Amino acid sequence: MFEKAALSQINLENSELQAEVTKLLNQLGKTGMGWSSWTFRKVIKHLGSHSLIEYDGQNRTYTIHPLVHHWSSTTNTEGNRHEMQKIILTIIALSFSSTTTDEDIKYRRKLLKHTISSIASLKLEDINPLVGMRIAQIYFEAGHWKEMEALEVMVMEKRKQELGDDHPDTLTSMAILANTYRHQSRWKDAEALNLMVSQKRKLVLGDDHPDTLTSMGNLADMYRNQGRWKEAEALQVVVMEKRKQVLERTILTPCGAWGILPKHIVTRAAQMRKRCLRRR
Repeated sequence: MFEKAALSQINLENSELQAEVTKLLNQLGKTGMGWSSWTFRKVIKHLGSHSLIEYDGQNRTYTIHPLVHHWSSTTNTEGNRHEMQKIILTIIALSFSSTTTDEDIKYRRKLLKHTISSIASLKLEDINPLVGMRIAQIYFEAGHWKEMEALEVMVMEKRKQELGDDHPDTLTSMAILANTYRHQSRWKDAEALNLMVSQKRKLVLGDDHPDTLTSMGNLADMYRNQGRWKEAEALQVVVMEKRKQVLERTILTPCGAWGILPKHIVTRAAQMRKRCLRRR
């Protein structure tokens, strides 16, 4: 877990929390962008020599002696325990990858119980948004919809407060929450949120941006799931035509490879291709 967290490329918005997490991981074996297994084994050996932790070879896990737990709970102040819980939950979340291989899912499932225990002592508003989204992922895989929804609502509200209602990250958090409503068959809630996301993305990103078209497609799915076939068909036709227009901007890239390029680099790419052709 510590190695996975140390190698994570995620940067937290909270610089103070990021510094505390990095400090702890550095003590355990983090070396710049890498990880020192030798340092970690040395730390674990030292802790084990004082009977502070035990290693379960069968399950490949470390456990802290109950007396250590008791000592920690009685000697640390409530504020210190609270901050440590935030750091622990953050490290757990950073160790989760966004990929869905069997190995990744098995790893996340293994830490589900520990994650639930760690988050229980914190208020939702104390959880970093990126951490919340990572934890929501394992709730999704476990089918814990209510807990997942609560985290996603928290993330959305924090994004609105910190970034504004129209920021792309805010709109992404709204779209994710709408998808959670859809999984719970809460079609009206999902439709309302998807409609808002679609309208805002049109204003912020443009009618033919991939994210805008995705949100329009999601809205069409909402209509279809409610049996509103004509509305779903009409919107799907619009999405199809928009995507055809995007594909029509496909051009021959420099030196002959086909690809889809954004408008703002089409001119530059064409100039490069001309130079390339003159060299032939």
